[in-house]
Amino acid sequence: MSIPDELKGCPLFYEMYEKEIEKIVKRGLVGTYQPGEVIVADGVEGDEIFVVLDGRLVVQKKTPAGVIEIAPLVKGDVFGELVLLDEKIRSADIVSIEVSDVLELSYSQIFSLYEKEPNIFGVLMLNVSRLLAKRLRATNKIIVELRKEKSSEL
Repeated sequence: MSIPDELKGCPLFYEMYEKEIEKIVKRGLVGTYQPGEVIVADGVEGDEIFVVLDGRLVVQKKTPAGVIEIAPLVKGDVFGELVLLDEKIRSADIVSIEVSDVLELSYSQIFSLYEKEPNIFGVLMLNVSRLLAKRLRATNKIIVELRKEKSSEL
């Protein structure tokens, strides 16, 4: 099995050999989603982590003022990773913008690596931590900018 470049460059598989990525990927399923189709629904319980293989999706949140688009998702992007840290309730909607192929890995499929492939599991969890740290830094930056805007309005 040849691993596509979008998986080799995916932050979930950073510093992994092709054989290691293959051991993870072969556990998953690929789903194809049509434009407008909701892959993950805000407030709904789930136990999957996803990697975008092809297409475009959007992370969005419904508010009383309307829908807010939080971030686009493209090839190689990961979503649903909080499930690996015991957060089963989804915190946003993920909606397909165009026909999209998405790799789906369940919590149990990933945690089965813990006993069978502990080194791969360790690198995978380190990569999830890196991904979350990057997102937290980006969120902090946005908060600072919003506070600057608010204080300049006063």
